[in-house]
Amino acid sequence: MAAMDGLSRIEGVFMRPAPPHTVLRGFLGLELEDARGARRSRKRGARVRSVLAGSPAAAAGLKAGDLVTAVRAGGGQSQTVRSATDTQRALSRLRPGAEAKLSVRRGAGAQTLLLRAAPGSL
Repeated sequence: MAAMDGLSRIEGVFMRPAPPHTVLRGFLGLELEDARGARRSRKRGARVRSVLAGSPAAAAGLKAGDLVTAVRAGGGQSQTVRSATDTQRALSRLRPGAEAKLSVRRGAGAQTLLLRAAPGSL
């Protein structure tokens, strides 16, 4: 009987639901693609494929077709981005409420946009 009591206690520990674990990441609401693949150009950077309406990316002023050429995330140094992967890597470290400055080319003009991450979870 003592062995059964021990087994019951062990089952009780493993059968209880685990506390919820949430990984908080900043939600941005944009989809990127490599600039070179977008139009077979020699441009480097990440082209914005789409922006979710009402998202932080939309609030920052990003539009489909914009070319992101540099990212300054979390107060660090500005990083030139050569691809969508570079851009995603730089932005993936943003926590909810954190900001990033994006150097963006739109048509013949260039501008800097401030992007603030919203709460999101995985």
